Amino acid sequence: MSELSIGKRIEAFSELADRLSALRLSEAEAAADPVRRMIADQVNNNPWFTEQQVDRALEEWIDLLSSEKLSGWTQDLEEECGGKTVALIPAGNIPLVGFHDVLSVLISGHSLLLRPSSEDPDLIPMLLLMLEQIEPVFHERIRIADGKLSAFDAVIATGSNNSARYFEHYFGKYPHIIRKNRTSVAVLTGDETPEEIDGLADDVMAYFGLGCRSVTKVYLPEGFDIDRIFGSLYRYRDYLNCKPFADNYDYHRSLWMMNQIPFLENGFMLLREEGSLHSPVAALNYSFYSDIEQVKEELAAQQEELQMVVGNVPELFPRQAALGAGQQPALDDYADGVDTLSFLRSL
Repeated sequence: MSELSIGKRIEAFSELADRLSALRLSEAEAAADPVRRMIADQVNNNPWFTEQQVDRALEEWIDLLSSEKLSGWTQDLEEECGGKTVALIPAGNIPLVGFHDVLSVLISGHSLLLRPSSEDPDLIPMLLLMLEQIEPVFHERIRIADGKLSAFDAVIATGSNNSARYFEHYFGKYPHIIRKNRTSVAVLTGDETPEEIDGLADDVMAYFGLGCRSVTKVYLPEGFDIDRIFGSLYRYRDYLNCKPFADNYDYHRSLWMMNQIPFLENGFMLLREEGSLHSPVAALNYSFYSDIEQVKEELAAQQEELQMVVGNVPELFPRQAALGAGQQPALDDYADGVDTLSFLRSL
């Protein structure tokens, strides 16, 4: 297998960011560009993958794949980590959700065996094809499987709690990272600025609320005016144009009315006072608190269900972000708090 220095790997991914940035085309140019057309067509395969949501994911990666950020993140990597083959089974709940694992495997000097999610079968292979065009050596290090995985040394797999049990059964004998369902919450103090409440709306609504970093519950201080949240959410009202989102809204609104479950609504989003961390799509759970220490204890007791917490209260949770930054993870902000790069370095 041809050698590829860490510097060359970083250079290739940085060039990928430049090429993705060039996809910001005029309407006429976009109609003629095959990559841009493929991005626009994603909604035909997965109605959650609107062009707006795919572009959001691409913009995040354009920012993360700068040579400065990649160099800082990989400063402890050796030239090669041993050249193992890592099988990757990513989730497909939001566009490009598995690309951090793809990047981690290849930037570490390992080879990638990818089985794309059926919900996101095109986007990551598209980026890998662009990467191979930039640096042909990657062609030797990338395989895409459409069935049973074979000839690999380690596994990174993400899925539901049920599929995680399947992964543990079949891949437990290999070095592995296996991730399950998680969600995120917000904790407000009542002193938040309008800009911070707007940030909370982004944390709730980005990617239709389908990500593990999407806020599905908000802890509010007693007496908090919940209309402040409704006002910020309102700029996402065009989500009703997405049929599965609208169907979720209509279904849960009708169900809760039929079962006489109290809730608040603003025409496209439902808010319900509810203890559970998990809320349906088009809905947000909330609860009031009088003692922040009680909230900390509750979060600690449910840490296996939590991806992260957003808010301004210090030392709430090991993985915490400011309001509005929930969907903007850094390269070293690892899912479930498991250092993927260290895992790959240890193989």
